[in-house]
Amino acid sequence: MMSSAAWKNAKSANAILPAGQVTPGPKVWTGEDDPNAADFRDWIPELKWTDGMKEIADFAVRVAAKVLSRQIVVKFCATPHHLGGASYGPSGELVFNKFRLGADWFEHGITEDVVRLLIHEFGHQLSADHLCAEYHEALCRIGAKLFAAARAGEMG
Repeated sequence: MMSSAAWKNAKSANAILPAGQVTPGPKVWTGEDDPNAADFRDWIPELKWTDGMKEIADFAVRVAAKVLSRQIVVKFCATPHHLGGASYGPSGELVFNKFRLGADWFEHGITEDVVRLLIHEFGHQLSADHLCAEYHEALCRIGAKLFAAARAGEMG
């Protein structure tokens, strides 16, 4: 524990940086600022979603309703420009990147990897910062709500 004067000195000397500057997390990719996405070649239209993609999208919508108490929009892209396997922001848009996750990832049904990714992404409803207490608490709350829903047979 440091006094407020010590914190002020440490910050002014750049000895202590915000977590987002030390280990920045990826921004939610929407394609809006990406010239390669302007022609929509990176977005996968719903008509071309595989059965596995549809199953995961439906599951993600149900999980969001249960653990975030909100409706979300699910999209799929296939782009190297997206920063990760998926992204979610407070706007309620969940984007899966088939290029990063691989086509097979979607064809195994609802796996632990799918649930883990959803918990991680939905934690960003409260915070974009992976290292802050709010994000950690969001993950714990989401995990507990998912457990309760599964135990009650509501996620099957």
